[in-house]
Order: sequence, then C-alpha cells, then structure tokens
Amino acid sequence: MSDIKDIVRAGRSLREAGAPFLLATVVNVRGSSYRRPGARMLIAEDRVVVGSVSGGCLEGELVRRGWWHTRDGGPALLRFESFDDDDNDSGDRPPHARTGCGGMVEILLERVEPGAASDPLELLDAAIADEATVEMLTVFRSRRPDMPVGVRRVLPPVGRLAAAVPSVAPWTVLLERARWSLTSDSKSFAIASLPDGSVEALAERLRPPPHLFVFGSGPDAAPVVTLARTLGWTVTVWDPRARFQTKARFAAADHLVAGDLEAVRARIAASARPLAVIMAHDLEHDRQALQLALSSPASYVGVLGPRRRTERLLGALPGGGALTDEQRRRLHAPVGLQLGAETPDEIALSIVAQAQAVLALSAAGHLRDQAQPIHAAATTTERPAARLAVRR
Repeated sequence: MSDIKDIVRAGRSLREAGAPFLLATVVNVRGSSYRRPGARMLIAEDRVVVGSVSGGCLEGELVRRGWWHTRDGGPALLRFESFDDDDNDSGDRPPHARTGCGGMVEILLERVEPGAASDPLELLDAAIADEATVEMLTVFRSRRPDMPVGVRRVLPPVGRLAAAVPSVAPWTVLLERARWSLTSDSKSFAIASLPDGSVEALAERLRPPPHLFVFGSGPDAAPVVTLARTLGWTVTVWDPRARFQTKARFAAADHLVAGDLEAVRARIAASARPLAVIMAHDLEHDRQALQLALSSPASYVGVLGPRRRTERLLGALPGGGALTDEQRRRLHAPVGLQLGAETPDEIALSIVAQAQAVLALSAAGHLRDQAQPIHAAATTTERPAARLAVRR
C-alpha cells in the first residue's frame, strides 16, 4: 500500500479543491507487464498526478482518452495488448500498445466528480489512517445488475463466511472464493469469479505502508527519511534532544518525537509494519534505542556503525547482550546492503534497500541470476539471521 498513500493524499487534495479526477487501476494481467494488479494512477485534467500503471507506455493513452471513455460518468474497463509488429493489429481489437512485452493488461478507469456520493479511494483512506490490513474486492467485469462494475466490498474476518453453496448469495460466494485465493496463494492479489463466470473481481490484500522509525537526527539520517518517504513509507524520527534544526532537516517526516523515548515505544506498538534504524551517533542514546527496538515488534532493526560498536551496545544491555534467535534474525548490524556505499545518500540507499528486502523476504540478489520470473514469489521463507557475533 506504499504508493497508495500518495494516491489517497492527492485524491483528498483534489476533492478539497473541487476538481474531478480519474482513478486507473490495473485489475488483470496476462503474460508480461510492468505493473501487477492493484497498481493505481491518478489523473487530473491532462496530466498524471501520481502513480503509474505501466512503464510509461499506457499512461499517455489514459490521459488523452480517459475522460472520453468515462464520459457517461460510469467506470470503463480498458484492455491493452502488446504486440511486436503491425501484423497482429486488427480493426476489431481493443486499444493496445506495441511495447514488445508480450502481455495483456486490463485497467479499470473510474471518474470521481466533485460532491460524488461514492469515492473509490474512501476505503483505502480509512485503511491508511488506521494502519490496518484491508482485503478488498473490486468488480471489473459483470453481467449482473446487482453487482455492477466498480462496486467494492471489504472481506469479512476469517471464519464468518458460510460454505459456498448454490443457495448462498452471490456476494458471499465471491468473497469466499477471494479469501481462498489470497490465503492459498499467499499473494497480495488474486482474480475471483462466480461459478457461472458472470462476475470477475480483483481481490487485494492491501497492507499499510511500512512505518520506519529513525532513532537519530544527524545530517546522515535525512537521506534515509527522504528515501523512505519517496517509497511511500510512514516515517517517525526520534531526536534525543529537542533542537530547532531538527524540524527543518526532517520536514519530510510524518512524525517527530523529541526526548521521550517511551512515546516512540507506544507508536511502534501501534504500527502494523514497524522498522527501526538506530543512528544517533551517541553510545547511550543508541543503547537506549537498541534496547527498545529489540523488545518491540519491529521486524527490522538496523544499527549504523562497525560491528564492534554494536557488540559494545549489546553488552551494555540487560543480560549482557544475549539475544534470542528471533531477535538475532531481526538485527542487522552493520546496517545496509553491500553496495559499495560511501556518501550519506548511498548509505541511505543501502539501508532502505535492505529494509525493503527484509519486508519482501528477499535475499536481495541480482535479477539476472534469478531463474524465476521477476514477480515470482520470494524463495526465501525466513529472514536471514544477522551476522553479528557477540563477544562474551
């Protein structure tokens, strides 16, 4: 849900300004595609405001003709096919792009007018505000008037759906099939349909953006915050001392906490996907932050500095640095991927890239060395343990 955060924010601004906009959502893909189902883009007037649905080959067509396709106010399902040559083009084909990717993409296009009773971003807005995981259905093809294209439903909790039998209402059947697909495939999206094929819907598991907690407010922390925010992550910065320059330096951060470390603990506990990077450049402040992070639910705990320094910090913790296996898996010290980083911006890239790899359960290797398709499920089932030997 990282990029959705910016889309929701942009949609809110356009609504407040009384401006209409188009929401484009990738709902189905066959073969190769740059973006997967669930990718979104917001269009206002004659420009893309935020987001993307391809690598640039479809955006122009949607900006040029999107308003025409939705001229009656209702949603439109557009199909784009990529071809390698003109021989495959025929007059009866739907809109297409010759990208050479060899795939098919279906995009649901919805128009939102000022004062509209329904807003396709409403559910996403609520999920982001609550930092909650949402499982949502979006109908994109239908022959049933009671389940029109564009209608959305949120999946109910597990166990509250009856078995899918013919006498059950169609929405219940569709919801059950969607949940089964998401659970069995362990993916963030699936295509669910009624048994008679009269309705097809995109089922999505939308997780809130990661929430990165940066413990430290030095100049080298600023690129970490900027890069994380570029990815759509929520960012909280802890400054052990309340200083005026911190506000200016971290204007991009969502939250600033000065002094009170316990306030950060409460924020981490309330976050759905917390991550922590410790870089205060002060032994005592880093020790306090490390103790808090290791006892928190943060799935990633990175510590800036050489291995020997982290060993010293751990040795000063209660228990003399003894870590559980679970804590050792979460701890990354020295922090970052081996990218040959030297400058603060390069180091920030190595830190955020490592955090992303941990979130995706990825070994962070080279794509050219991967035999599977690019978007294949991660082969790593466990996060690699931190390579940190604590001297006793």
